[in-house]
Amino acid sequence: PIPIGSAGQLHSPRWHLLKSYMYSHQPLQAVRLLQSEKNLRLDRNTTNMVLKGLARERLGEDALNFLAWAEEEAGGRTNTESYNNVIIALAKTNRSFHPYASSSSFQRLSGPPCTPPADMGGPAVTAAATAAADAAGAAIDTTAAARKLLARMQAKALVPDHVSYCALLDVYAEANDVEGALAIFFDEMCQVGKEREGEGR
Repeated sequence: PIPIGSAGQLHSPRWHLLKSYMYSHQPLQAVRLLQSEKNLRLDRNTTNMVLKGLARERLGEDALNFLAWAEEEAGGRTNTESYNNVIIALAKTNRSFHPYASSSSFQRLSGPPCTPPADMGGPAVTAAATAAADAAGAAIDTTAAARKLLARMQAKALVPDHVSYCALLDVYAEANDVEGALAIFFDEMCQVGKEREGEGR
């Protein structure tokens, strides 16, 4: 089959399978599919599509791991949007979520706790399951990871934009680090704004 992400990808059955995973909110299955490909070179659009899906499902640590794999092992081309998607995923990772028990794995969903319908084979969401999921989501230091991502962007000559800084503020806000968020706003965002305003003159 034609490798995913290459020219002519619309003719590849595996590309359609990848999109079906993304449309059905199963980005981790999409990641596994990509990692099963041999001699894969990811294009920027595919990389960003998967990162956006991981962010939507609040999978910050998985987004970090996928970005590293895409750049180091799959020859993935990244841009500012790629890094923004990961920072957004880190912000969402801090938000409370409730696991949905399916026959194969836990899905993280927003909204109030729910009991999956019996015909879908899902047991009730228990307090223990919710606590375990919250602990898993809190296992990563999201603020430190987001700062490293911003530094990595700049090291790769990628320019953080307003989305980058707003997402970074969101990470600090979700981590209840108000002082850190204020420091970013007044020390960094204002300074960047002044520099860019000076360049425009």
